[in-house]
Amino acid sequence: MIWTREEIARVFSATWARLIASYGKNTTVFLSILLVAIGIAINFRNQGLYVVVLADEYTYSRFSRLSAPSGAPVPSYLFFFIYKYTGYCGDGFLACARYLNTIFFLLAAPFIFLISSRIASRISSSLITILSVIGATNTYTAYYMPESLYFLMFWIFSWAILALEASSELLEFIFVSLIFSAMALVKPHSLFFLPGIVLYFAYLIRQRPEQAWVAKWLRMSTAFVAVAIAAKLALGFAFAGRAGATLFGPTYGSYARGAALNLDHYAELAKLAGINLAGHLLALSILYGTPLAAVLLSLRKLRSRHEAEDASARIAFYTLAVFSTLVLVVALFSASVANMGPYETPFRLHMRYYNFAFPLFLIIASSQLNKNESNFILYKTVAATPVSTLIIYAIFTAMHPYTPAFVDSPELRGIFYQRNIFFFIATLGMFSVITWVFSLKFGARVFLLVFAPLSAVTGTYFSSIDLRTYLHPNVFDEAGIFAHQYLKDHDTSRLVIMSSDPSGLFRSLFYVDDPQASIVLIPAGSPADLSKVPDDKEWLLLIGDHAPPPNSRFKLDLNGFSLFRLAGSDRIDFTRRSWPGTLARVRGLSVAEGWGTWSDGPAVTLEFVKPLPKKGVLHLTASAFGPNVGQLISVHIGSQSATFVLSKSVQEIAIPFGNSGASTSISISIPNPISPKELGLNEDRRKLGIGFRQLSVQDVTQ
Repeated sequence: MIWTREEIARVFSATWARLIASYGKNTTVFLSILLVAIGIAINFRNQGLYVVVLADEYTYSRFSRLSAPSGAPVPSYLFFFIYKYTGYCGDGFLACARYLNTIFFLLAAPFIFLISSRIASRISSSLITILSVIGATNTYTAYYMPESLYFLMFWIFSWAILALEASSELLEFIFVSLIFSAMALVKPHSLFFLPGIVLYFAYLIRQRPEQAWVAKWLRMSTAFVAVAIAAKLALGFAFAGRAGATLFGPTYGSYARGAALNLDHYAELAKLAGINLAGHLLALSILYGTPLAAVLLSLRKLRSRHEAEDASARIAFYTLAVFSTLVLVVALFSASVANMGPYETPFRLHMRYYNFAFPLFLIIASSQLNKNESNFILYKTVAATPVSTLIIYAIFTAMHPYTPAFVDSPELRGIFYQRNIFFFIATLGMFSVITWVFSLKFGARVFLLVFAPLSAVTGTYFSSIDLRTYLHPNVFDEAGIFAHQYLKDHDTSRLVIMSSDPSGLFRSLFYVDDPQASIVLIPAGSPADLSKVPDDKEWLLLIGDHAPPPNSRFKLDLNGFSLFRLAGSDRIDFTRRSWPGTLARVRGLSVAEGWGTWSDGPAVTLEFVKPLPKKGVLHLTASAFGPNVGQLISVHIGSQSATFVLSKSVQEIAIPFGNSGASTSISISIPNPISPKELGLNEDRRKLGIGFRQLSVQDVTQ
């Protein structure tokens, strides 16, 4: 049977219609399946990656799992409280953090859907939700950072604040302010758009028919701000004590104070902020030109007191309030830190400080699908002109001299990965804006059905390529992982890492995974500078092309890095599981316990890294178990043998020895190894004999 082209078209059209109808009836089920599939894909993408954002990830990891949050430079106390449980994953803490990130990131999807559903169909809302989570913002799930949790908290907050009405009571505003304070405990950046929220309240409340709307606005805004700040300070105190009762924390607080005190630099600050702000406006026009024009168009009815009754107008003003404050603050921040380091320039676009709100633009675009086509083309032209101008400028300059990076601005970096792709997507965005001027609905369809999916997929694909370059460890990763494994237990706290690469130092520090380990930066090509090593450090991890220290007690050379033991005692403490730099191998010992370690079997052999002295004294602190009490115990060092006796209680004995053959091992024979089970004491089946506490070798060679 051969079908005609018309029959194929009818069957396809009917099938598509049935699928759409089925989806409309089972939106929750289909959307849930899609979100689970996206979550699985994100987790596969994140698997096996090494640390990416260096100092930031180290800081968040450290104060979540290793150090008290009271010492944290940033007051992300809710994040620290939740992510401390990644410590239960052991060395897999980074993978566990990524799983949590993915869960929190996708949990924001229902709130995006609920907000979108207020002004769009369920199918359009589903599309917006999917576009929101497949975009390049999902690359933040790969970092041990609060971005994913913050993404969730922002959308919970947005859902709550957009549910407020002009007639809402004080308790409803207070409830929303408590959500805001929780969001600020994930990242203090929330406080930066607090002025925008107050402005949004004015827009919302002014629709009241009575003339006293200003009084209510002041009352509600004051209560909101006061409760939000008080709750943040109180919860911060609960999480971190007195140090937690802070708005911005030491890092951002110092930035704010520095900017306020440098009055002479205000002109330069304004200049640099203007340069950076222009870059953000170019980027937003490229990525969200059509909804940005729609937001500007909504301002024509700003003076209408009843416009806020329209949900789409309310969301448009909320979008404007959020982005206008955040983009301005980010530009000022970028200007304040410009030229303070090799990576900080006025051309760096820190879009990650506001890209969590990007789905608002998708929601604005969907609102255009329900607008009546009116003859106000002049207003649309006025709204579209600045956006179009920015897009054209971005195309002709290729965004020069701005530098989109996949950590700071993954959406822009993704489409900027290849120049031709950037030109194509930017031109498509321009086409969407132009068609929107002549037809709101058609322009919105071009944006939502063509531009936004292409931009999201392209951005995520190429940002993921950037991300996957971290599948392979560099020398700093390898050095940190090696030191963590080799210097187990307490030795990592006495480690200093030295190199000429500041970012590499933090990579190693992340994997050493000890808050007491420290770093030292030295000039490229210079020898190891022991004068910079703190007095309490015994180990040096030297990475890169640097001459080794002149004297060390132990040295281990590997590919690209070396480990040195600079100081410390060779005394063996049997409460520990390993003795790097002292013992190369141990046989016949059980697991370490809080008091020491039992022998397990007929003999204990300790092989030292270096030959034992020609003449020495073996100092042993130990006790005997069961039938070994009072029995002669043999110790063998090279060809020499001696005997000693131990009692049931702990005692210290000294055994002189000779070692003409430069032996490296000490072997102790247990006369009667026996298990507690055999003695009827308990179910312990280990063959015990001696309880070792400490052992050291004194060199008495003349």
